[in-house]
Amino acid sequence: MQLPTGLTSSPIRNVNTISDLKNLANSNLDTLKRLLGKSHREILKDFEASVFRIQKRYKVETQECRKLVDEAEKEYKKVSDGMNEGREAMMASYAEFIAETQASTNHFRKTSITELAKASEKSIDSLHQRFGVSAHTA
Repeated sequence: MQLPTGLTSSPIRNVNTISDLKNLANSNLDTLKRLLGKSHREILKDFEASVFRIQKRYKVETQECRKLVDEAEKEYKKVSDGMNEGREAMMASYAEFIAETQASTNHFRKTSITELAKASEKSIDSLHQRFGVSAHTA
């Protein structure tokens, strides 16, 4: 079995008294405490470095996500505005179409029916004259 660096590996036969054994145990215990403290500091240092890297990565990822969200919101607004403009243009076009249709219908009703009646009367008069029929005989 290999002892950690700094531990005394002297054989027990060099220990002659209980006091020597206590001193050897205390010396090895102090060495173990120092090694444990050093190991703890190194682990803590590595852990803090890992936490820092993770925090940095999280910050970068969060910024990228925020950037993507902002771009998506801009694109949504652009598409939404385009749809609203299209809808408003269709509504205006529809209103114009309805107004033109109503005007055309009113004009047709007012002019075409009277013109049609006059044309019909002319045709009837023309037929009366052609066949020599009096307009008042029925």
